[in-house]
Amino acid sequence: MTATVPHLALVRVNGREPRDRLEVLTALIESPGFDPLFRGDVIHIPKDHPALHWNCLIDGCDGYIKSRELCGNHLKQWYERQVSGMDRLEFLRTASPGEPSRRLAPPPDCRVEECGRPAQRSMAAELCGFHLHQWLEVSGSTQVPDTTVFDEWVARQEPCASYGDCAAVSCSELARSPLLLCEDHEKLYRRAGRPGGARLPSNWGRWLDRRGDVVPVAYDDETAFRRWCRQVQPAPRPGQISLYGMKPLIKAELKWGLHAYTQRTDHTRWWMHAILRVVETCRDLGSLDEFDRDSRGEQERVIVTEMLRDLEIVYVTPTESKEAGYIDFEHFGRRIPKLNNRFDLTQVPQRWLRDLLWEHLADLLRSADCPRGRGTYFAIRVAVQELGYFLEARAPGGGHDPSLLSVEHVDQFVADQRRRARDHLPSLRPSNNTKTPTISEITSKSTFDALRRMMRAELETGRTDQIGMDRKVVWAFPLAGKRPFRPRSPYADDTARALVDQANLEQLEQADVMDRGYEIFGRRSSRPAGGPEK
Repeated sequence: MTATVPHLALVRVNGREPRDRLEVLTALIESPGFDPLFRGDVIHIPKDHPALHWNCLIDGCDGYIKSRELCGNHLKQWYERQVSGMDRLEFLRTASPGEPSRRLAPPPDCRVEECGRPAQRSMAAELCGFHLHQWLEVSGSTQVPDTTVFDEWVARQEPCASYGDCAAVSCSELARSPLLLCEDHEKLYRRAGRPGGARLPSNWGRWLDRRGDVVPVAYDDETAFRRWCRQVQPAPRPGQISLYGMKPLIKAELKWGLHAYTQRTDHTRWWMHAILRVVETCRDLGSLDEFDRDSRGEQERVIVTEMLRDLEIVYVTPTESKEAGYIDFEHFGRRIPKLNNRFDLTQVPQRWLRDLLWEHLADLLRSADCPRGRGTYFAIRVAVQELGYFLEARAPGGGHDPSLLSVEHVDQFVADQRRRARDHLPSLRPSNNTKTPTISEITSKSTFDALRRMMRAELETGRTDQIGMDRKVVWAFPLAGKRPFRPRSPYADDTARALVDQANLEQLEQADVMDRGYEIFGRRSSRPAGGPEK
């Protein structure tokens, strides 16, 4: 029977593990190497961020990228201009950024110097409520004239004292009234049904504030109002990711995932709108491992999968990955192109053989001459799988006790491999594909070579002695021998004629300033040649 190896879960609901992982992530987040941009609960990604670039390419536009590095409005304009024959570079240079969205922009400061109150965002005058009413009494309108009268009037005004910061814990804006809420959170408060019933006296600005009197705030339930202030989310802003109010573990996991993503140079593209959807889905979760990727879109699945991979490097030690039946290249600082960093070893039936394979791969990854191509790792794993499934079928006890193996079992394995290669028989090992793998002369020689190297290396480290394997068994694995010579396929007739065509040779001679044609085609471009042989 094949020993089943349980996969290591990222988070266990019960026990100390979630707290331990939160402690580890907290220490990493507070370390000097962590990007301070992601430390806060409200993260503001700047424009043109090298990894999390979210803003439209049009200069001055705050829209999120929808496609082709353009926001929805400019993407529509580009399609229209493209039909008329406009070049893309010309469009990027001449396109207008459009009117910025005041709804998403933070309110500006009042124009009166040293005034501590924010301006009314909906008014072009950019004055706080107090000075806006003062200007209305003087001019009879809230519009700003084109003359210098308005600027002179602003220069004569006295600044107002600030109401202080917004009472919403997640907000850093200034309050716009004695209710101690900013403009955005006043709207959110009304939209939430005014929990706690906080209210100001009618006409408080005229009868109290302008006279310098204290404006009282009445509550139906002040505790409910304060609770709402603690729980409400920050006002939406371009490039903002709010983790406020989330559970501590998943908040730390998202921070670490964003930081780890920005540290890579070969990362995939994370779109800001997809990140915000992931964050919104995680608000009621305790850990990122609870995220249901099957019910989400492709972009969300990519983001969560990469975050879990980065967290696994932190959460899972090399020893734990060995117990779970895989080796993680990231634990050794390696990344092999076109190969999953989590290299599965669970299809090796014997635990002792899988452990030898893990240790051998770990030694390769630690070495200065670490193989850089994925073919080497596949070849070693295939070789060990071939041996493992043969021992499971032919060795005593299914090959699970290495002390029971003898030289005879190695000889039988070698003979079986050669017979299968000669007769093109299928392999004993399973395949992830529907097609059963077949043994060939090349694959059998690769198997012999990989097993001999691994067994000799493990003998030198003493691991084979530790598991009780006879040294004669280790020395019994044969040399692979020379691999069969495969001549290169000849050129097709039309290709050969094109290679010796005099016009092509003259073009090659003009472009071949380093005289590399001899190395590529077997002769120099200046050498005359006839037609190809039939």
